[in-house]
Parts: sequence; structure tokens; C-alpha cells
Amino acid sequence: MSACAQHVTTLRIHVAADLKENEELRAAAWQCPGCHVRMVGVAVDPDRNFKVIPYFRAEPDHAENCTAESALSLVHPVKKITAQQRTALAAMAPTVLRLPELRQEGDEVAHAPQDDAAHQPVNGERARPDNPNREQVTGSLTLIARHYALAPDLRNSRLRIPGVVGNSYNECINRLGNFPANPLAIRYVILHAPVAFAVGIVVGENTLDIPLHCGRWTVGTEGRKSEYAPRYRVRFDTTNWGARHGTSMRQNAEAWVSEQRKLEGKHTEVHLFFLGVQDPHDLTLFIVNDWRLGCFQTVLR
Repeated sequence: MSACAQHVTTLRIHVAADLKENEELRAAAWQCPGCHVRMVGVAVDPDRNFKVIPYFRAEPDHAENCTAESALSLVHPVKKITAQQRTALAAMAPTVLRLPELRQEGDEVAHAPQDDAAHQPVNGERARPDNPNREQVTGSLTLIARHYALAPDLRNSRLRIPGVVGNSYNECINRLGNFPANPLAIRYVILHAPVAFAVGIVVGENTLDIPLHCGRWTVGTEGRKSEYAPRYRVRFDTTNWGARHGTSMRQNAEAWVSEQRKLEGKHTEVHLFFLGVQDPHDLTLFIVNDWRLGCFQTVLR
């Protein structure tokens, strides 16, 4: 069971969740970037409900000496990863976020430069994550979030987001925390926070609101309890997505609700990673207008 695989033609590495959102990726051929064994996407049909999150299956099994298999098979973050897993993750880590093109006039999201190298390391090419001579490797937000969660000690590795000031995973990805009052507008970076699934996901006609376990924090006085008032919310605006993508996003959220239940009492929790715009009239609300700019990922508590 692997979360990632390499596109045979473009040599880009994708997470299985990308296939659920893209028909061309579902029809593509996939391989392990380490031993090049054939990989097949599972639970990636957007028109069906699955009890598991999307993943790749190796057919046949990975080679015994495969350097990537142990890293690809990591579904949840662990307190320690082996040196082999760290090497494989570092070699596959994207250095540039591949942003989708503007969905409509006025969006603040630009598309990634077209001349960025699409090549991914394969057998025999294992670059250090801080090597300034390493090729630029574009990757989706989902793949970047996965590397960020799985290998905390590699977060000083290079990462560039077009239009964002920052040169590393640590600089381009921020955890959203509690504030005693409405915060100043947050700069345009990838944000993440644990999801408050118990509060409930709100599904509108063209929106999907995800509540977070952080927000404006009201300190209790005169015997009153401290509380969130209100929590931060991330609103996925599905107006221009099409029915399939909107349905797929809702199904994906429901699958991660089940995933969170399995993690109760454990050292990991489900976070939402997103690249959105803070509503100027409601600073506790973030708007995401493209399904490729938000994803769920388990993170160490």
C-alpha cells in the first residue's frame, strides 16, 4: 500500500489522491520511482464511495533492494523514520509548488512557470535535500504536504511557491494557531491546522466549509470558560469546479472523518493543508477556489 507513485511519461511523482481529481492521471501508467515496478491506483474512481483513502498497489511486489518502497508505504507520520526512508523522501521532495492556472478573473493564484523541470530522481539519482544544484522538481500541494508531515527534520529543504516570499518548507508552510482577537491578515502561504470534524462539515449548494481546531480565542473572565469564538473555517468554493470535482471533494472529506476516528487516542491527527485567501470582512474565514489547493494529511501531534 503506497501513497505515491511516479508517472511513467512525465516522471513526476503524484499522490494517489491526485488521480481522483484528474481523468488523465487515472488513465496514465505508473511505476515505483525506486525499482520501477508497475503501480496501480486503488479507490480513485470519483463516482464511487470508498471506505479507504486512495492509494497505489504494486504489481508485482517491490524489488527487495527498492530504496523508495519503505518511504512510499508510509501512510501516517511516525516519531522516527529510518535513514533509508529519509533518503528516499529527500530525493522525491518537490522544490517548487505546481499551481493551477487561474480559475477566473481576479484570482490571486498564479500558475507555476512552464519551464520548471519536470524530471524526478530515479534509481541512482539521490540528491541531498539542501543541495543548491539540485534540479527544480515541481509537485502538487498534496505531495508537498505529505513530505512536510512525514519528515519534520527535512523542513529546511528548498521550496518555492510562485509569488510567495520564502525559500524552504518551514518558510512557505505555517501552522495556523489561536489568536486572542481577530489577527492581522495572514500572508499568502500554505497554512495547516487540525480539523474539528466533531463540529461538523457544512455542505452548501456551491460551498464546503471545514472547521478547524483553532480560531479566535476568548479568555474566560468572572468564572466563564475560555473558548473559541469563533473557530477558523476553510471554505472551498465549488462554483466553477463542476459537479464531479465538488462531489469528489465532499467524499474525500468524509473518508478523512473515518480516518480521524481511527486515530483517536493516538499520536497523530488529521490536518487540512490549504492555500487560500483570507476574507477581508471575516478574518476567521479562508476561501479556497480550486480543489488542487487543499488536502488532508495526518500529522504528529
